[in-house]
Amino acid sequence: MTRNAARHRVADATPVLDTLALHKTDIARAAAVTGALAVVPVMLATPAMAQAPAGAAPRPASSPALTGDTVTVRSGDTVSVLARRAGVSTSAMLAANGLGARTLIFPGQTLVIPGRAQPVATPAEEASDIVQREQAAPAASRAEGVLALARQQIGIDYAYGEETPSRGFDCSGLIQYVYGKAAGVATPRTTGQLRTFGTRVPAAEARPGDLVLFDDYAHAAIYVGNGKIIDAPRTGSEVSERKLWTDEVVFRRVL
Repeated sequence: MTRNAARHRVADATPVLDTLALHKTDIARAAAVTGALAVVPVMLATPAMAQAPAGAAPRPASSPALTGDTVTVRSGDTVSVLARRAGVSTSAMLAANGLGARTLIFPGQTLVIPGRAQPVATPAEEASDIVQREQAAPAASRAEGVLALARQQIGIDYAYGEETPSRGFDCSGLIQYVYGKAAGVATPRTTGQLRTFGTRVPAAEARPGDLVLFDDYAHAAIYVGNGKIIDAPRTGSEVSERKLWTDEVVFRRVL
């Protein structure tokens, strides 16, 4: 091949921008999903495009994405995702960096994080938040199970020292039976032991499924909500659901 022919072939090579144009549909689709253009896919990025601003080195994939008041873009990031992680709006993130809705961002690029609405959660904090949300739902579900089983015992005779439907219940025996069967919680057998079981909560924060301990803790009941309890009151009575008649009580949470 002659030198002139070689020069001609180089001149006819497809420019980078033409290559990008071939993939504009993919980029537009990413913009429609995220609200701001995504990082250019690896297959489209050139060394010049992926180069970080002067003085900024690309972070390893294992490094945190957020640091201080700036964020280093990694492959797959979008302005929307980065803004969400930082606790700010996408529009604020765009404005702080002088970006338009269709401006491309690239791996290794450093963006400024505007004033945050809230601290950025670390991976450990995010995991803890997920666990707390997952634990809250089962607690409510178990409380419903406790109340459902407790209501099934209504009408059974009070019997001191007993803890089964066939022989009857005393107050703590009813609690031990219901919480054990419905929620898998092994409560203490006596009201004195219930005094330190679980966590004390203010009356204003009491919720269904909490324990109710009376006066000198000689009696205990299950809180139903709306000022009502289920209990096994005394000799000659039956398990019943009734109105809580005094505020001289302590609520303890066990679910």
